[in-house]
Order: sequence, then C-alpha cells, then structure tokens
Amino acid sequence: MIRNPNEVFGSYVGVGSINTTSESSFFSEYSLRVGEVVKVIYPDDKDSKSKAFIEYNVNVLYKDLNTNVICPRVFYNCPVVNLFGGLADYTTYTLRAADPPTKKNEWGSGSQVLVLSIDSEYYKTIIIGGVKSTKDKTDNKELGHFYNFRFNGIDWNINKNGELIITYNGKSKIDGTTDVSESIIGTKFQMLKNGNVQFSTNSDEEVLLIDKENKKIELTVNGGNVIVKSLGLLVGDANEAFMLGTTYRQNETQLHNNLIAKLTSAISMLNISCSVANTSLAPALGGPLAAVAGPLSTVIASVQSLASTLGDIVSEITTFEGATANYISKKNFGD
Repeated sequence: MIRNPNEVFGSYVGVGSINTTSESSFFSEYSLRVGEVVKVIYPDDKDSKSKAFIEYNVNVLYKDLNTNVICPRVFYNCPVVNLFGGLADYTTYTLRAADPPTKKNEWGSGSQVLVLSIDSEYYKTIIIGGVKSTKDKTDNKELGHFYNFRFNGIDWNINKNGELIITYNGKSKIDGTTDVSESIIGTKFQMLKNGNVQFSTNSDEEVLLIDKENKKIELTVNGGNVIVKSLGLLVGDANEAFMLGTTYRQNETQLHNNLIAKLTSAISMLNISCSVANTSLAPALGGPLAAVAGPLSTVIASVQSLASTLGDIVSEITTFEGATANYISKKNFGD
C-alpha cells in the first residue's frame, strides 16, 4: 500500500512566480496541502488539545520545487471541518490512521486528507476533506450522474436513474477488505425507479418486496411466499388465502353456541321420551305387548345412551369455548 508522493496532487502546486516566496519554501503555511492521517486522538486522550472532539495528527510531505527535496512534517491535533458549522446540524465521522506506521518519506494506507492552516498558523490546521485514492476504480462513464458513499463496509449508491441501493459488505479493514463471512455479505435495501421498495439477503431466499406496480406486498422466505394484495393476504405458495382470525372465531363461537342450544334441547327431548316410555308403557308390557318388551327396552336404553353421548359433545364444545382467549393473539390490539 506504499504510495509515491509524486502521484498525489495538491502539496506540490506552486503559487506565484518562481522568484518569490511561495510553495517552494519548505514550511510556508499559505497553501492547501495533502497529508496522511498517522494518529487518532480522542477527547479523553492526554494528547488532546480540545478535550471536546476527535483530533488527528497528519503527516505532510513538503517538496521544494527548486531542489526537488522532500521533507516530512507532522501537523498535530487537526480537527475535521464541520459541514454545517452548528449544534443543530452537523456531521460526525472518523478517519483511519496509517496501520502499520509508514516510512519517513512515504504514505501508506491511512486516510489521505486535505489540510489548511487557519491564518497561516501551523498550530491552527484543520482537515477540510479527503483525496480520492488512485486505486479506486469505481468511476466510469457508464455510471452517468451518480453518488456513491461507503463507510465501514456499508455502501450507499444513488445511480443515474435516481434509485437508492444500500448494501452491507461487512466491517472493512483499512485496506478496504473484510473478514466477514460471505454468507452474510450482500444484504440490500433498494428503492427503485418503478416505485418499488425491496429488502433482500444476499441469497435472495429472504425478500420483502413492496410492489407499487402490482399493488401488493410480497414476503419470500426459503421459497415460500406471503402476499398482501388489495383483495387480501395470500400465504404458502401465494395460493392460500389467509384466515381472518378474529372474524372466524366470532362466527365459530356463535356456531358452537347454537349447536349447544340445539343439542341441549335434543337431549331434553330424548330424556323425556325415555321417561314416558318407562312410565306409560311398563304396565302394558306385561299383557298383550309382552312380546315387544325386550326390544322396546333395548330401544329405550339406546336412546338414553344417545342422550348421554350428546351431553358429552356439549361438554367438549363448552370446554373448547372456555379457552377461547388462547386461540388468537391480542398483541395486535396494543395490549
């Protein structure tokens, strides 16, 4: 990652004629310079000057245009410019220090920044921006009008179609690489030109699509789908209608109550019939009807058994309805 200082613009740009004191003077602080961050200083560090915000030590390579001699010089405790300059609106971010430390007259992998000294005073130097690395090959004509932003492995891209795509690439090391597993890298959020919004993992096995074109919301998990349309919610392979749980349970309860009422009435009538048969027909069974006494007793016993069975059904339905609070979650209603 060693970078030749002759390949970086900025620090060696002359100002004025060659015969006047200008950038050719070794330690003139009138010019915008390029340097490399070599140390990060936090507010609670003993080396902090402000004790309020992050500061950086920046190594700048001076070059005398007359002698072509390069001389390094460190600018200490440089803060980063605040884009908005206020308390209500601000940007905060960190820069990376060279790791490992670079050689005396060379730059390495640290953040390459632009520094400028306020009032041309060496001890009032501020970082006002960065320099694009010559190893960054992301620019090309086909991209058109775009905005790219990457920080610690998160990529933001607004492309020429006005689409926003945010990609997770894993926490990055100073050289831009990552040791995060490839099975995790690639999760995306996309806001597309057709009005659709999509969240997806790298395998596309888990996808949430808000489909503006087709007026639906689709959730895909391991090949299965849940689709919400204006006509309702479809699940499974998007061919199964989703049950309206509250509506179903209310109607099921009404059905059960009706069944309980009718079954209870039927049990009552069966018990009355058995009682009448036992009390009214018993005297006649000893005379001319003696031949049917046995079969009739069997019928009465069967009717009594049927009444008992119907009573068990009523008991089962009643028990089921007694636990109705366990069947549908009330979390959806805010409790």
